[in-house]
Amino acid sequence: MRIGLAYNEKPADSTGDSFAEWDDPSTITAVEQALGPFGSVIRLEADQFFPQKVVLARPDLVFNMAEGLHGQSREALVPAICEYLNIPYTGSDPLTLALSLHKGRTKETLAYRGVPTAPFTCIEAPEQIERMALTYPVFIKPVAEGSGKGVFASNLCASAAALGERARFLLDEVEQNRYVHTTVGVSA
Repeated sequence: MRIGLAYNEKPADSTGDSFAEWDDPSTITAVEQALGPFGSVIRLEADQFFPQKVVLARPDLVFNMAEGLHGQSREALVPAICEYLNIPYTGSDPLTLALSLHKGRTKETLAYRGVPTAPFTCIEAPEQIERMALTYPVFIKPVAEGSGKGVFASNLCASAAALGERARFLLDEVEQNRYVHTTVGVSA
C-alpha cells in the first residue's frame, strides 16, 4: 500500500505562535515511522504544490495531518483535493474541517441543533464592542485559528475598555502575522 503523509512542517526559525498548528520535524518522522508497517510512506508537504505532488505520488490512501496554508477553510483543502482526485484519506471531511475551524459558525450550528454554548459575538473592529449584548467578563480570541493561536491569559476581559485594547491587539496581530481572518470571537 502506498500511503501519502500530508503535513505542514513548522519552520525552524519560527517564533511566537504563528505556526503553532504546524508540526515539528520529529513529530512528522514519528508518524511516518508509525505508518511504515502498513505500507510505503510518501511525504506530501501540504504546500502550494500539494495537488501536483499527490497526483504524481498516486497514493492508495492519504494520512492527513496537514493544517493548510491560507484562508478560513485551509484545514479542508487536503481532503477536498483528495475527494476531487478520488483518493481515500483519513480524518474529517472538508465540510467538517471548514466549519469547525470557524468558531462562530461552529457555535451557530451547535446552537441550532440545541447544544448549549456560551453566548458569543464576532467582531471585525473594536468600534463594534459598544453594540455587544454580552455581559462581562468575556474572553476574546481569533475566530479562525486552532491550537491556542492568539489565546493568552490577557484575553479574559472584565470591561469594555480592556476588551477594546485586546481586540485592537488581536486584530492587528491578525493583519501582521500568518493569521487568516480579521474577525475575533467574544464569548461570555
